[in-house]
Amino acid sequence: MKKWVSALCAAACVLSLGTAAFADAGVVIKPVENEWNSVLWEEGDEPLARITFQADSDPDKFYSKLSTSWSDSAFSSLFADQDAYLFDFVGHPVIPAASLPTLVLYSPFVDEEGEPVPGKGITVYQVQQDNILKDVTSSFSAGYDGDGLPILGTRTRVLGTYILAEEKLEAGEGLATEPSTPKAEQATEPAPQKQAPANDGHTGIFLPAYADRG
Repeated sequence: MKKWVSALCAAACVLSLGTAAFADAGVVIKPVENEWNSVLWEEGDEPLARITFQADSDPDKFYSKLSTSWSDSAFSSLFADQDAYLFDFVGHPVIPAASLPTLVLYSPFVDEEGEPVPGKGITVYQVQQDNILKDVTSSFSAGYDGDGLPILGTRTRVLGTYILAEEKLEAGEGLATEPSTPKAEQATEPAPQKQAPANDGHTGIFLPAYADRG
């Protein structure tokens, strides 16, 4: 696997009816009521994560930031011997949507030629309310976005903490391990096979592999 190394920079962009908001490191988002909204995280022009939803009639603001740093994860040692990627939506915001939003995680794995690897076969773990890792791969659907990039999608109102792993953990190795610092989390729901349309926003965030962390 290609190893990605970069300092983390984060931003978000909301596009609906031509409305946009930007920030260098996290952003408070005010969705456009009764309209489709999309928050996109990407490195340069490479999308890494997206949440798409139809806002309700009186949507609350929410803080959006995606952290990919393993330094604050109590589970980092469990993935030290493989390529694994962390998607931690800081604060685990609740999305003010009229129906279940679609969360898309773009496959961070690439082959020897640097081409994205399809999401099928990737194991997805989520940090639960009881502070354990749960295999939620079955809640995600592997597919491709409108540009042909491999994605993993699910339906959820709460953006949580996810780990995309190249290999499954051994039984009892991390699936019942309590971290020293609890993190609240809500489970996701299965996503439909059809994903939300691509968004043209441009922001910046980089996703380093665990193997490259100093």
